[in-house]
Amino acid sequence: MSKVITILRHGEAESSSDIDYNRALTERGLLGCFSAAKALVDFMPRNHSLDALYHSPFIRTTQTAHNFAHYFSSQVNTLIPTCSPTDYLLGHAEPVEIGRWLDTLTANNILLISHQPLVSNLAAWLVDGLRGSQYSDTRHDFYPASMIIIEADFISQGCGVIKLIHHFNQV
Repeated sequence: MSKVITILRHGEAESSSDIDYNRALTERGLLGCFSAAKALVDFMPRNHSLDALYHSPFIRTTQTAHNFAHYFSSQVNTLIPTCSPTDYLLGHAEPVEIGRWLDTLTANNILLISHQPLVSNLAAWLVDGLRGSQYSDTRHDFYPASMIIIEADFISQGCGVIKLIHHFNQV
């Protein structure tokens, strides 16, 4: 069975805080979470839901995860799995390591919420087979609350197919 990996960059965060870890979402960031959740609800077949939701442990990704989950579950009338923080989704992580971790999961429909440049690099690794210095060649732009849905028969470099790209665009 194929896996569906949804990669979401956190919503817009405040520009400053005592430390980067503590930056919270802005009002626009919250709207971006809802926009991405609505796009996923509209994309998914009615009888499907998320099997797993993982996010980096930063405040803004945690807020994105919980707000996304709340909106998503209210629209599909089902509970989604617990929002689980993981260090695999911190900005310094390598896509190949994330790929190995994803391959160990039994879940088939997974949402990952993280930061730039990791989200772009992971998409480039899964879809285009790019690694290391090649990441600068990626065509996958992630703005705050941007989302890409990738389907793959197995998790490996260059084996994914893009099913949906969503960018939050509120003026």
